[in-house]
Amino acid sequence: MKKTDNFILLTVVFCLLSVIMSSADVSGDGLGLRIANKFKDAGIDPYIVILLISTLPIVELRGAIPIGIIAFQLNWFLVILLSIIGNMIPIFFVLFLFKYVEKFLRRFKVFDVFFDKLFARTIAKSKSVEEFQELGLAFFVAIPLPVTGAWTGSLIAYLLKLSYLKSIFFIFLGVVCAGAIVSVITYFKMTGLIIALSVLVIITLFGALKTYLNRKKDNGKVSS
Repeated sequence: MKKTDNFILLTVVFCLLSVIMSSADVSGDGLGLRIANKFKDAGIDPYIVILLISTLPIVELRGAIPIGIIAFQLNWFLVILLSIIGNMIPIFFVLFLFKYVEKFLRRFKVFDVFFDKLFARTIAKSKSVEEFQELGLAFFVAIPLPVTGAWTGSLIAYLLKLSYLKSIFFIFLGVVCAGAIVSVITYFKMTGLIIALSVLVIITLFGALKTYLNRKKDNGKVSS
């Protein structure tokens, strides 16, 4: 039951953080908006701009959705759809090609040092993923914080040698969940915050109830 307790605690902490960070991101300010405006000023269709910036590890879906809905005033459904697609596009290649790229680049000392530092930082963020495997991976990706997301999730999946197809599926699941969190807060603003917090409370209470029932069931088996 300790794993379940830890998972519930992580859910509370990270979801609260995601609500706070997402509410701060809905203004569409920052590097992502500057990059998006550069593309737009170059004559690129705004919807294509959203697709492009959502592929970037410094923007991803969590930045693309507020920019598309608030800054560019685009159709919210298309923005969410394109952001999810764009966020997932690089992941197929990262998971499949990373081992070959790493093997080749490690021949050069500068890249060898770079990968050591990158992996050390990534592993430090992967404790919940390592404990809960694919479910933890989806949970990690779903939290729209600057240190999480599909890019970091794919590196963690690679380092932990998780199944390619399962990693794709659970990263996609996490991306969709992140899209839902960011979209609700972006589109409904303060109401979205209340909705997100309400969902958080429901999930937490459900997890606590499930833990209690499982413990009661286990105690009954021990007594008999």
